[in-house]
Amino acid sequence: LAQLTSEMVRFPSTFGQEEDIQQYIADRLEKMGAEVDFWYPDIEQMRKHPGFCSDRTDFSTSPNVCGVFKGSGDGKSLILNGHVDVVPPGNEDDWSDSPWSGKITQDRVWGRGSTDMKGGLACNFIALEAIWAAGLTLKGDILFQTVMDEECGGMGTLAQIVRGYRADGVLIPECMKNNVVIATIGSAWVRLTVPGRGALLSNAEAGASAIEKAFYIYQRLDVLEKDRTQRLAHPLLAGFKTPFKINVGKLNGGNWPSAVPDQAVMEIRYGMSPMETVEQAKAEFEDYINRIADADPWLKDHHPVVEWLGCCWHPYSMDTDDAFVQMVAANHEAVVGNDATICGIAVAADAALYSRFLEIPSILFGPGEVTVAHQANEYVEINKMMDATKVIAATIMDWCGYQDAE
Repeated sequence: LAQLTSEMVRFPSTFGQEEDIQQYIADRLEKMGAEVDFWYPDIEQMRKHPGFCSDRTDFSTSPNVCGVFKGSGDGKSLILNGHVDVVPPGNEDDWSDSPWSGKITQDRVWGRGSTDMKGGLACNFIALEAIWAAGLTLKGDILFQTVMDEECGGMGTLAQIVRGYRADGVLIPECMKNNVVIATIGSAWVRLTVPGRGALLSNAEAGASAIEKAFYIYQRLDVLEKDRTQRLAHPLLAGFKTPFKINVGKLNGGNWPSAVPDQAVMEIRYGMSPMETVEQAKAEFEDYINRIADADPWLKDHHPVVEWLGCCWHPYSMDTDDAFVQMVAANHEAVVGNDATICGIAVAADAALYSRFLEIPSILFGPGEVTVAHQANEYVEINKMMDATKVIAATIMDWCGYQDAE
């Protein structure tokens, strides 16, 4: 388990660099007996789906993989999904070893992507291989999917949906501390272009500072965030102070210190609740910007321009009483010896795509911790991977059904 995680970490599978690891995975699945589909998604076909949201122009270096293990029949099917793309390592001087070392110590595997989420992918592999090694035959089909683009909006998983892959349940071993996560937020990136009127400082009263107007909007985004936090609160996200954070991540304005700035541009991450759709959330944001613009003497006649950028993640939630949720929780208790934590998390994930567009029960359950993802010296704990692997194997057997060896 640790060795497999280490091998996958050594592939630097950042954005657009997923081919090598996907070929490695496809080869392993084929050796395990899967019918392997290795393809490069057609972006024009992808654009036709309502869930498409990307500023990519093609997927020519970013393939998808789906390995199908046919069951013997009379069992439920299960998708085991996980992403191979990782975020860049950042300043490598902040790392104790190479970000791509895959170093194994007594209790951890280190490197970029170890916790998010190659450790979880290794759990999927080893869980299935353990079932085969025990001589068991599954009744339901297993669809083993590895996807690209999760870190940039989930178009890899959407491509699996567009390709036509379906199942009765989805399990994604994301870095959830082995909690049973059944609610995630959504988010989108939006650009606000705020107009001003340029002027020489000797005649500043004839101008309108776009930076001042951007700051006017900035202050009022806090009001919107507080309102949405209260009004769209979800019980599974109660532990997060501001789960639907509205964050101004970039602000540029003006072009000369001695002039009134005639334009300011804000780029914003806009959080969304499981209680709403992406369309509803976007409409509320645009309406709010229009209303606060109308309350300002300059902006009422010079509204900011709203542009939704290429990244968008859908929110979702499930019922805690769902049979699939309770099955994973029961297997966690059997393996670990204590009750599972069934909860939500204030991040976005690919499970929402299967839940929102296909209404398939979709659960995030895997080792690793979000707090070390995307950080220098990222790691995953081996004992937590072992626990997750056992829970995943037990869930596969319970969900799909199985027959003992003759």
